[in-house]
Amino acid sequence: MNIRTFALVQNVKLLERLIGQGFIEGATPEAIVAYLEGLTDDDGNPAPIADAQTRVDIVGAKKRIPELGAAELRSMGGRNVVRAAFGLPAIQPTEP
Repeated sequence: MNIRTFALVQNVKLLERLIGQGFIEGATPEAIVAYLEGLTDDDGNPAPIADAQTRVDIVGAKKRIPELGAAELRSMGGRNVVRAAFGLPAIQPTEP
């Protein structure tokens, strides 16, 4: 496998984990698709995921829903930032 193919496979897996995290957090498939279709690049130009509905259907049909790791969640700003992206309310930390 060459480097470019490896990078594309890793990007697809990250996208699947992001979609899976949306399901785990309780987002509806419609909310996940809307988020994916509303993505922009670093310059603010529209950069939607072209086959968002298909990708959401594929991840939703898996026996084990993929999820983001702790480091990936932190790099994206935390769990509440990911929840907000899918239109979900923030989770308040519990007292020990």
